[in-house]
Amino acid sequence: MKRVTSPVSSANPLLGFALKDEHGVDVELGELWWERAAAIVFLRHYLCVQCRVGAMELERDRDLLGLDPNVWLIGMGTPVQAAAFKQQTGVRFPVLLSPDLRAYEAMDLPRGSLRQIFGLAAQRVARRRAKGTGLVRGAEGGNRPKQRPEQDWHQLGGAFVFAPGGEIVWSHRARHAGDDADAGALGDALRQAERAPTAPNSTSPT
Repeated sequence: MKRVTSPVSSANPLLGFALKDEHGVDVELGELWWERAAAIVFLRHYLCVQCRVGAMELERDRDLLGLDPNVWLIGMGTPVQAAAFKQQTGVRFPVLLSPDLRAYEAMDLPRGSLRQIFGLAAQRVARRRAKGTGLVRGAEGGNRPKQRPEQDWHQLGGAFVFAPGGEIVWSHRARHAGDDADAGALGDALRQAERAPTAPNSTSPT
């Protein structure tokens, strides 16, 4: 299945959004890309093997994202659930929360069909990730937690890079549950975006 990863140039649907972080503090998204390029990675539900190990793989490949990468994760649920996710996986990237899925909807990230969640393409990735292949540690509680999902398990993820000022310059929308953005491509897009001039019509976050 073809990966949907592409350079883009478009308006920013997340302008004006404010989301809580894992500590319950409101974060204006405009602050993320005001002075430097930023990457936002949308997670699936926290108890999904794809989400847990996918985030751990991104942490493992942190060096591909550049020095002090301005990378943020967006998930669902509550601050307590997000903090537990970080503690269990060892992921250090900050997590923001969109429990009503408005941020997902704004970025045109769809809810997956049963085939997209459980089909062969997703299961091939899930089987590898369940073994923790390439990781120095497993997730606390296991790479495949035996609990019922606490968030929308149909929701698919994605990743976006924003140039300074907020223009979207790169995007990846998952085609199935295991279709995460490549860390190397994400890092390349971040570095290229850092060199992009600030959008002339950008406004300071309030």
